[in-house]
Amino acid sequence: MTQQTQTALPAVVCRPDDAHKAALESHLAQRGIETTKWFTPGALHDLDRAVRQGRIRHVIFAGLPDLLQAIWEEEIVFEEWPADTHIEFLDPPGGDTVRTIAASWATWRQQHRRSQAWSGLLLSVLVLILSFALCVYLAR
Repeated sequence: MTQQTQTALPAVVCRPDDAHKAALESHLAQRGIETTKWFTPGALHDLDRAVRQGRIRHVIFAGLPDLLQAIWEEEIVFEEWPADTHIEFLDPPGGDTVRTIAASWATWRQQHRRSQAWSGLLLSVLVLILSFALCVYLAR
């Protein structure tokens, strides 16, 4: 009995309006890859699930920051990806990989701090409104 193995399509992570999209399409055409599954950064939960289930074995990112952003945002659980998953970058990380990781982390932290500040401000305003309403109620 012969078991037929299904070849998984490579996955490409890129925004539809990204400047890297044309370069990624050209890169795929040069390598003879005609069919791919495209994923948008910010919506990578399906990609993560497919990689962990073994349905996708090859993932192409525009650059290392895109992968790191997905890890920081917890869109992918990278440590659970199979070891044989081939990860490729259109702009491969060079000798400044540590700087790229640090810059990506700093960007993510800045965005995260900004959202935390807005959340704190919103909660503070809500507490002030509730305190005022309680004072008005008790003053009756």
